[in-house]
Amino acid sequence: MSKTFATLGMSLNGFIAGPNSRPDNPLGDGGTRIHEWVYGVEAWRARQNVNGGRTNQDDDIVRENFTRAGAYIMGRHMFAEGEVGWSDPPPFRAPVFVLTHTPRDPWIRQGGTTFTFVTEGIDTALALARQVSQDKDVQISGGADTVRQFFNAGLLDELQIHLAPLVLGAGVRLFAGSSSGQQMSTRMDRTVGGRPGRVGRQERTWRCFSRSRCQRRTVSGRTRSRSRRRTSRGNDVRSAARKARSSGANLTLVPAPSCRSRTVIW
Repeated sequence: MSKTFATLGMSLNGFIAGPNSRPDNPLGDGGTRIHEWVYGVEAWRARQNVNGGRTNQDDDIVRENFTRAGAYIMGRHMFAEGEVGWSDPPPFRAPVFVLTHTPRDPWIRQGGTTFTFVTEGIDTALALARQVSQDKDVQISGGADTVRQFFNAGLLDELQIHLAPLVLGAGVRLFAGSSSGQQMSTRMDRTVGGRPGRVGRQERTWRCFSRSRCQRRTVSGRTRSRSRRRTSRGNDVRSAARKARSSGANLTLVPAPSCRSRTVIW
């Protein structure tokens, strides 16, 4: 059976969007800064119908996620923010199922994207997405509440977080209200990106698998005068990971390469 996965950007203190998000202010105040690493890569630009872009490990990650997704699920608020800004064809190139309380006829776009509006909840949306995914994985695109619903229901197989080296003062937290009813443990998955041979700060990295033992490894950074700042940032990362470990999903965290450290997938 195909997997369900989510891939989201997040600030060091746990926000995936800034405050005041709305259709004319997508991702909220300052929220686009979380995703600056992706805007210049070729795979992302191609899905925005723009030529050119960088081809590197960042591009490989974006391209891999686009390739593996055979269908998408998102919440009504994410759709409302994107509806006014997505080009035609939209970036998905696959069926999209929108969770909503308001019935609406399907919205057919170019490139193989049809937005189908689902009023029966996440189980129905997932069943419909799997029917049309052609054995590919189903991506839970967001926003935070939609990802948490799948997370808390144990329906999210993998969570990939692109951890941006910035702190937002307010906004939407991914793990707020997450369930603690399921057990999860972790191990190192893989390391990508960053400058070869240079690690800007200390990271603790995990990949989470339910009912397995937790192994923890440290990628050590420079030990000069930045130790206090590294410790502070490490605490932010560990706090987010502790909250995530209380659920039964696999967790994959990807710090953005712009932090000049090795990018690690947890």
